[in-house]
Amino acid sequence: QGILVRELVNFTSCNMTIKLPKILCIDGKDKNLEPLKDFLNEQGFETIFPEPSADFFDVAQHHLPDVVLIDITLSYTDGLNFLKKIRLSKKTRHMPVMVIIPHGGTVQKKRALDLECDDFLSVPVDSEDLASRIKLLMKLSHYRKQLNNQEKFEAVVSQMNDGIVICDIDWAFQRINSAGSKQLNLSGSVPVNIADYIYKNYTVSIGKENLLASKETTLHFDITRQETENTKTLFLEATRNLITSLGGEVTGILLTLRDVTDKRKEEMLKQNFLSFISHKLRTPLTVLFARCDLIRSGIFGVLNKKQLEEVNSLLVEIRHLRTLFNKLLNFVEHQKDSVEVVDLPKYLDLLFRRFVNIYPYRKIEVKTDIKPENVKVLMSKRKINDIFENLTDNAVKFNNNERVSITVSANATSDGFVNVSFSDNGSGIPSEEHDKIFDKFYQVEKNFTGEMEGVGIGLSHVKKIIEDSGGTIKVDSQIDKGTTFMFRLPLIKKNN
Repeated sequence: QGILVRELVNFTSCNMTIKLPKILCIDGKDKNLEPLKDFLNEQGFETIFPEPSADFFDVAQHHLPDVVLIDITLSYTDGLNFLKKIRLSKKTRHMPVMVIIPHGGTVQKKRALDLECDDFLSVPVDSEDLASRIKLLMKLSHYRKQLNNQEKFEAVVSQMNDGIVICDIDWAFQRINSAGSKQLNLSGSVPVNIADYIYKNYTVSIGKENLLASKETTLHFDITRQETENTKTLFLEATRNLITSLGGEVTGILLTLRDVTDKRKEEMLKQNFLSFISHKLRTPLTVLFARCDLIRSGIFGVLNKKQLEEVNSLLVEIRHLRTLFNKLLNFVEHQKDSVEVVDLPKYLDLLFRRFVNIYPYRKIEVKTDIKPENVKVLMSKRKINDIFENLTDNAVKFNNNERVSITVSANATSDGFVNVSFSDNGSGIPSEEHDKIFDKFYQVEKNFTGEMEGVGIGLSHVKKIIEDSGGTIKVDSQIDKGTTFMFRLPLIKKNN
């Protein structure tokens, strides 16, 4: 074993350093350990022999050895005081300690055991016996370090405000921290299956089948507990992460829960206010549009050319305001839509034909690549409209090219989703803005896009729809080179 360690050190010395196991040797006046130095080095250990005048405890804290050898054959006071300091310090108390005692040294042995030494040998020391015992102590050192790290981890996790739940690959409960117990009301008996428990007692934004079938490494969704006579409303942002082995095999599930009740209540107040304002303003806008349309028709008298141009311009602005208010209402109204089967290729064909008519003054070129050709998505038509209309609208508005080029590709996967890629040749989005564009009411600055239309809720709304359906969305974009949105939508099951 010692020869093998030496060969590994020689082979890798030019590129990397092999960390040898460290042995701190506190020798006595008889120097019983010093003759063993060469032997221990040949066995693949790094030996540390401090000067007799050194502070042994400082040396131990500095080097953090894997094993400590203490010779107390003649004078054991200093050696045992050193052992006592090791056991009292959190930084060193896990270190395995072997004490060298005189032959028949019953008193020294008892004192050393009282101070929790792990092993002892009497002089004369047999080198082979010593090496064998050190190897056992190395294993003990490894396990103690693991336990120490686990205790630190447990201490940190237990104090976290976020709930942590660990399950096996079938969602069978394994561990939970204090915050998770409170959030899921699991102070008593723990359910056998966390997924079953959550869907039985809470409202979840993603369907259970989609959650269980998703193979995404990270998945975000909401968990809500409705207010009752005995409980208050609770909003939790949940993140499901797959735990994988070094070989990539899924070995477990980590569920993180964050209490966002106050944040959601504040958002609901804002949304209710927006909804109220939008409703109140939409009616007078409708009346205003109708009046202007009547004026343009000539019912109150024939308009001259200049008057007609002004009325037409006014109608365009009123129509634009109505569109903005409709988007606001779409965003803030949480109406429950019935899930429908949407033929994706047919839907996209109708969508792009409509947009060509909406923007007759723009040259719009669309390419689609859908596999299979009859792929069907399981989602309400309103929601799928909101996704593709917002993306298409942005692709046209934020595009200074003579020709607007849009490419949509979609590929069905075996885990119940379709991967969609939506690309355009528009102005692009700066890299520092990629994470911000999905925030509510956020807009990229006009000097990047050349436009400042809308209210900044389109992409936020798109992201919420996709994540509520169990999917994910990402963006890849460069200035003047266009933008690509990549997202996942739930597929209809084959037996539907």
